[in-house]
Amino acid sequence: KVFSWDGHNEFWNGFVINSDDHYPEDVQNNKDGDRDMWSSTLMCIHDFIGREATDSLVLEHFNYQFSSSIMPDMAQVLLHLDTVLFNHRYYQPIKECLVQRGLADYNLSVREADLLPKALVRNSAAFAAGIGPLRITSDSDYKMVLYSTLGQELMRFSGKQLELQPDDYLPGLYVIQLDIADKSYFYKILR
Repeated sequence: KVFSWDGHNEFWNGFVINSDDHYPEDVQNNKDGDRDMWSSTLMCIHDFIGREATDSLVLEHFNYQFSSSIMPDMAQVLLHLDTVLFNHRYYQPIKECLVQRGLADYNLSVREADLLPKALVRNSAAFAAGIGPLRITSDSDYKMVLYSTLGQELMRFSGKQLELQPDDYLPGLYVIQLDIADKSYFYKILR
């Protein structure tokens, strides 16, 4: 169990990270009841590929989380991120951990045409720190809309390359919608 300091009473021992709960039969449909299943899956991945690679996957994974996401969808995102960040280096151990929890099947594959966006969003850490621009590049034209967390449209852009300068934005969370080849992709970015 980890994070025992996060509880509200002396009986709180922390979050379980070695659960053997299985999707979907053990799903309780609440964040506290289902947290153990996801956390234990991430710890399994950590045990196979190490802290640095797991942290990279998890931190990048945050950009793909939405309120409508379910665990199998997020499992596919982890496999996709292994492709993007590590060129499939950790695909097998990640998949094994996902299969153990019922979050993926052995016949699951990453369909590159469906999962990979056609544009790259780069330098988000420097943009968040206010020390460098956010770059969005693509080989083909795309349309971009930048939203505040309140859903206010802040800007529109069409083209192949865009740089957002950190000094032009207040610190906070923003959502980027990229429309490429009749598909929409959403990214959360921090400034």
